[in-house]
Amino acid sequence: MKKNIIEFSLEQLKADFVKNGFESFRAEQVLDWVLNKVVFNWDGMRNLSKEFRAQLESKYNIDLGEIEQKEISKEDHSIKLLIRLADKQLVETVLIPRGKRRTVCVSSQVGCKFGCIFCASGQAGFARDLTAGEIMLQIAQAKKLSDTKEITHIVFMGMGEPFDNYEQVMESIKRINSPNGFGIGARRITVSTSGIVKQMQEFAN
Repeated sequence: MKKNIIEFSLEQLKADFVKNGFESFRAEQVLDWVLNKVVFNWDGMRNLSKEFRAQLESKYNIDLGEIEQKEISKEDHSIKLLIRLADKQLVETVLIPRGKRRTVCVSSQVGCKFGCIFCASGQAGFARDLTAGEIMLQIAQAKKLSDTKEITHIVFMGMGEPFDNYEQVMESIKRINSPNGFGIGARRITVSTSGIVKQMQEFAN
């Protein structure tokens, strides 16, 4: 079974490449194509040899889910995406253009356990947590649709309670912030919570 590139951090991909007999620095090249240059097919990675691209294709895929539905607001040109994941679950992601800003509102769970009356996420109940890679793929899909092909800000305000999926959310933030991820500054990443105190304290520390 092929492994999904979007699920790997840089260090994880380097280790997996070495295990497969590839040079570790190739991991940086591949993630640069996927996350920075928004190229989601092997043939488009022009600084990789044809032989290496064939080896990659035999062992990995680049699965960003399928865009099930796309809605564009006539008022502010925000783009709301409904993305179908590998296991057929659905999550919502929103790209919000404001002046020079290109903000992505990401989901952290499929559904939600908390049932806040001001939020629709929990109405259908809770299905599961998202992985760090599934959070990353939402941003990649939005970046592909951005008119500037850039994302400047991230807000964890989509489906789910981010601090109920603390480890995967924190891992995704590290990748979003990393120069080998999306390279978005920490001050441009916002986490919205319904108030899980233990995780709020841990996050602050």
